[in-house]
Amino acid sequence: MDGTRVVTVPEVDAAIPERGYLRQYVDYASEKTMAPPEFHLACGLAQMAVLLGNRVVFRLGGHYYPASLWLVLLASAGAKKSTAISLASRLLDGATE
Repeated sequence: MDGTRVVTVPEVDAAIPERGYLRQYVDYASEKTMAPPEFHLACGLAQMAVLLGNRVVFRLGGHYYPASLWLVLLASAGAKKSTAISLASRLLDGATE
């Protein structure tokens, strides 16, 4: 990065697995942008849901529901919401082509 210090929020860091895709993605995205890690965690979860598609379903009361995930990032203007979403989308576009 450009010398900017990334501050880790303990509660968010505890929610990220120690290893695996989410850890790798949050670490990668945090190095590439100044968006907060919680935005990258949410976007990484959304990426995983997109890649699962309708291949994973939950059965409830005789009905099957896909593993859908809706994502909303709420923050003030300039908080880097679009930055986090754009990075996740670009990487996802490359993976699904």
